[in-house]
Amino acid sequence: MQTISVNLSTATANAVDNRANMQVRWKYYYVSGFGNNSCNLSIDDITVSSLALVGDNISTGVIGGSPFCVSASTSGSVTVPFTYASAANFPAGACTFSAELSNSAGQFLSPTVIGTVVSNASGAQSIICTLPPGLGTGTAYRIRVTSDVPAVTGVDNGSDLTIYLSPFNVTSPGANCINLGSNISWVLPVGCYNEIMVVAQPLVPFTINPSGNGSAYTANATYGSGTAYESGFVVYKGPGTNVTISNLANATLYYFKIFVRYGNEWSSGEEISCSPGAGTLLKRGDFLVVGVNATNSCGAGPGTGVSADEISFVCFRDITVGTTLDITDNGYNRSAGFPGRWGDTEGVVRLTRTGGTILQVLL
Repeated sequence: MQTISVNLSTATANAVDNRANMQVRWKYYYVSGFGNNSCNLSIDDITVSSLALVGDNISTGVIGGSPFCVSASTSGSVTVPFTYASAANFPAGACTFSAELSNSAGQFLSPTVIGTVVSNASGAQSIICTLPPGLGTGTAYRIRVTSDVPAVTGVDNGSDLTIYLSPFNVTSPGANCINLGSNISWVLPVGCYNEIMVVAQPLVPFTINPSGNGSAYTANATYGSGTAYESGFVVYKGPGTNVTISNLANATLYYFKIFVRYGNEWSSGEEISCSPGAGTLLKRGDFLVVGVNATNSCGAGPGTGVSADEISFVCFRDITVGTTLDITDNGYNRSAGFPGRWGDTEGVVRLTRTGGTILQVLL
């Protein structure tokens, strides 16, 4: 049995800095003249240890404020506290400390200097730093402090920091049209934002994104009263999660687009559509048939001799008054005179909701 002690050099330590996993490999070489048993290699106990800091050193303190936000044109700010010893070896006025930001994986392969401060030889200082615009979104950033006189690379802050490249789009946008109006809802985005803006227009999707700091747009939930936008109007601006729009025309398809602003930057937007007064526009995944009984014995009525079909379904959006469902066992594109339409002969039924809203299933 043999014990081997290996000292990782500074260069090696930097190469594995803040890695989630590190692999160690053992290699052996066969030397001519040794017996076959010499090829048997087994590893018993492995101990990894570190030495206490000696000599001049810098330690980064706890950094508050995560998550941080930047945009393509807007920077962020962070305060980096740190300590250093021996304080007298970092001469006041002659030594400069630099705060360095890692990449999004927490590695300092090519760090970014985000702030500096001149030593006051007190042993504890802070650096007011600027996170540059355009940093990529990441959840494992780290910050460390280095010095030039003497040349010391400090220990990083010890915990992951999150930075968001904002703004992000809202999630789960929804449009539920009602008589002469529509209820628009969404889930707020991650990251940072100043406001949500919703625009509406009939018949065609939006093609232009907003610009500037938002001051050029005034919103009004009464359609036609807000700032004109393409062929429609701005109907909402604010920090909320929903708006009820009025003064829409029934039986007209409206497009609604939800934008998010952070500084002068806008998200790409999420677009939805529906037709007021014409029921709910169901899309794939909104409606699930869970059972069909084509030989229901209840019949169409006493003595008629006609059996009724029974269809059971679950809806994941509210089905409002006026919603029409076409059901057929006669095949799609069946009508020779009207290609692309449902069959309109035997086996076709149209159902129109008249008795109030059928509420969606909440999971």
